[in-house]
Amino acid sequence: MRNYLKALAALIAFVFVVAPPPVAAQGTKVVDTFTAWTKYSHTGDPGDICFITSQPRETKPADVERDRAYFYVSSWAKDGIRNQVSVLLGYELEDQAEITVQIGSRAFKLYAKDGKGFVGDATDELQLIDAMKRGSFMTVTARTKDGTETIDTYSLIGVTAAVNALANGC
Repeated sequence: MRNYLKALAALIAFVFVVAPPPVAAQGTKVVDTFTAWTKYSHTGDPGDICFITSQPRETKPADVERDRAYFYVSSWAKDGIRNQVSVLLGYELEDQAEITVQIGSRAFKLYAKDGKGFVGDATDELQLIDAMKRGSFMTVTARTKDGTETIDTYSLIGVTAAVNALANGC
């Protein structure tokens, strides 16, 4: 599974950092848009991947130097991996960084690896996705390597339809 995380991170970095939208990596295409969320499919190395993604509607503080941030839910149907949550923060993280996703009164802790956040437990991941479907917005809070706290606010409008479309495959 860690190899898939590394491969997904590399694909995400290429698609959204090296090749800015609307240009995408060869084999990656937009499938559909669900208000604030977009569904993509990728065919090729490391395998066929479907994912939904969104960018923050608000980022605080606005003056932090960073690349674009994205929140993802990804699936590799061939390997039976469904609804894997990750977030690309767009900056180098503080050592031992703590990333918090807040939806209403629910807080979810993610672990940091290479500037990205991942859910460490499958049950927590399912609960996070359920909370996303029930919420209207979520915040992602983390600290840059220099200790600056960032808060990204994402709209959850359309996420239920996007997650359901993801369950139907690419």
